[in-house]
Amino acid sequence: SHSSHSSHSSHSSPSRVGRVSRVGMAMAQRYGDLPPPYSPLETMRPMTDLETGRPISTFELDQKGEGSWGDRFYKLVQSRLNGTNFKTPQKGSKFFDKVVCIGMMKSGTTSVGVAMKRLSLKHLGRWTGPMGKANKMDEWYLHPDSWKQFYGDIHTRISGGEGFEDFPWPFMYRRFQDLTGNSRVGYVLTLRNCRAHAESATAYNNRNKEGQNTARWISDHCDRVHRRCHVHQLDIWNYFAHERPGMFMDDFLLVEMTSSKSQENWERFRDFTLGGGQYAYRSAGAPSLTAASHAAMSSKDVLKTKEMPRVNTRPKWQTDGGKTYCKDSDFTTYNHTVSGQLLMDLPPHPVSTFCDRTQFKDKPACQKKIKLILDYYDNKPPPGTLPPGITKSRGNKGRG
Repeated sequence: SHSSHSSHSSHSSPSRVGRVSRVGMAMAQRYGDLPPPYSPLETMRPMTDLETGRPISTFELDQKGEGSWGDRFYKLVQSRLNGTNFKTPQKGSKFFDKVVCIGMMKSGTTSVGVAMKRLSLKHLGRWTGPMGKANKMDEWYLHPDSWKQFYGDIHTRISGGEGFEDFPWPFMYRRFQDLTGNSRVGYVLTLRNCRAHAESATAYNNRNKEGQNTARWISDHCDRVHRRCHVHQLDIWNYFAHERPGMFMDDFLLVEMTSSKSQENWERFRDFTLGGGQYAYRSAGAPSLTAASHAAMSSKDVLKTKEMPRVNTRPKWQTDGGKTYCKDSDFTTYNHTVSGQLLMDLPPHPVSTFCDRTQFKDKPACQKKIKLILDYYDNKPPPGTLPPGITKSRGNKGRG
């Protein structure tokens, strides 16, 4: 239910949280009744055109411009800016109490993190915390219910920050408001073309020149990240387009991460954070900036920033001679209707060379991944599904 949105506009400061163990458990019980943060893949509503109801394919959404994810989200926001969700005036210099980046890792989230700091938001980035310890970081949308046990910890974490990006925040779009009480929340979707996103994620996971992954790993990762990129945008689309009846989108900012939009992206992000969605998009009836926002706008850090910060760019050896990791043939769902099916029934992901390193080999996360491969392939893993060191150390065991 979305009853929590009725109090969306009022403001209260989060209470200080005491000992986490006891409080965490109490919170988990308090929030445990909330639904998962995303839809199960089996029941995820497929992507359709808002006007005609026609199913939309990965091919269309992978194009640039008309009909792309960016184009569709932009038009959706524009059609829902004729009113505000926030009935009370903002407090302080920022329009939102919390700004959460819901773009997937490697879509420009770290850049947004730097931008948050420039606007003096108390920034919280990647946090694997209890999810990592429990080995339940469901990064492929397979176990939505596994998140419920962590809601208490996530609530505590949220209460300590104002700007959020990277894991686990991209998965929290449906639950962030519930877990932060009456705070005013702004959502920022960083978006890259899904093929470019897959290339970026694959390059990032091969940034150790000596520890390059197998060709099988690379091809599989390109395909999987491309699929997940579409499923991620789809579920966010379903939430904002279909599940928030009567809600305006002055709490949503689209940031298409292309270098040609770098200046526009920074200005929009700055305006959104300080003045809200209607102000950022200059829509009719937008409120003007408050005096406090004006002052923040002319602070030294903000004035000297001219475009969205660029971080995590690739080392030269990765781009020399136009080198890329992903090939067209890696994208096995190049023309499929976008639905939860894209991530269903996939074989386990090949194990990365990360698990070849002495200090990680015996860690539970690596052991779990290796076991998944061995079980799935009945102890006869195809070449490249395990990294070279592990294949060698297994010798001829279990190989037919």
